[in-house]
Amino acid sequence: MQEPHSDSEVDDQDEDDDYSNGKALCALGVVACGLLMFTLPLSKVVLAVDMLTHFSLHYMIAGGALLAGFFLPRWNLRVAVILIVAGVIMIGYNATHKSVPVEQAATAGQKRLKLMTFNTWLRNHNWQGIVREIIDKKPDVVTLMEFGDDKAPLLKALKKQYPYQLSCLEIHYCHMAILSKFPFINSKVRTRWRGPPYIRIAFGKALGNLNLFAVHTIRPPHYNAHMKQISYLSAAVNQRRGLKIVMGDFNSTPFSRTLNTFAKRTRLKRLTDTPSWPAHIGGLPQVAIDHIFVSPKIRILSPHRLGNSRGSDHFPVNAIVAVPTS
Repeated sequence: MQEPHSDSEVDDQDEDDDYSNGKALCALGVVACGLLMFTLPLSKVVLAVDMLTHFSLHYMIAGGALLAGFFLPRWNLRVAVILIVAGVIMIGYNATHKSVPVEQAATAGQKRLKLMTFNTWLRNHNWQGIVREIIDKKPDVVTLMEFGDDKAPLLKALKKQYPYQLSCLEIHYCHMAILSKFPFINSKVRTRWRGPPYIRIAFGKALGNLNLFAVHTIRPPHYNAHMKQISYLSAAVNQRRGLKIVMGDFNSTPFSRTLNTFAKRTRLKRLTDTPSWPAHIGGLPQVAIDHIFVSPKIRILSPHRLGNSRGSDHFPVNAIVAVPTS
């Protein structure tokens, strides 16, 4: 006759089963993360996987956490999950608490220029909060994306501080504006073309004949349209001679083929790599899709940092540069 198992023996067996199952799941997770990391080189051949590259940092965190869990003697899967959650939280915390070194000074023949790019979100109707954010950060030039008709009062509210303004509220599917403390000598608005909606202003000699673009590209999963927009945008930027700044919502991260294609074709340097979206889920942004590109001759005086979202699903991105004027 078989003797009944004691409660401790049953508990030990259950714990052994949990350990074995957790170990197997951790191993599968490590393999999955490795395959997802392979999308980085694969995206250069297969464009369709490019949108998977945006979360490469998350794959690295998850892979490391699952690998650590695989070697733990107990609670392997639980610990791995805790480490993954902690990693995701740290991504957002580091983005919003980024320390910035002391600002460098512009030298003779350079003009200090403080920049802000801000996707204000069409669902966000708090234009007063956006006004407060701009007044608080005091940028010299602001590019606003997803700037709908309901935010039009912002233009009048900031007219004194930013007398030089360009918006495309009257054009369907444009939703952008540029505010400037400096006068610009010409401008252009493009929408419903093969590239992304953009607005451009050209400054005079006081800013070295600088051209500044505000851009908003299409979002994933429209990867073919996204690459086409990047290609045509690159050509439009290259048509302008002299100094250039391009900033806005690229819906692409520094890991992606599309964003690197833009940098390579325009030969502009990217100033940004900090996650700026989403701002509306716990205030912990996870992916860097809002960017500032500048000509190589434009010097960084203070690295980029995030502002306050003011009800948007994006954080604004700020940077200070020195523009050569001679």
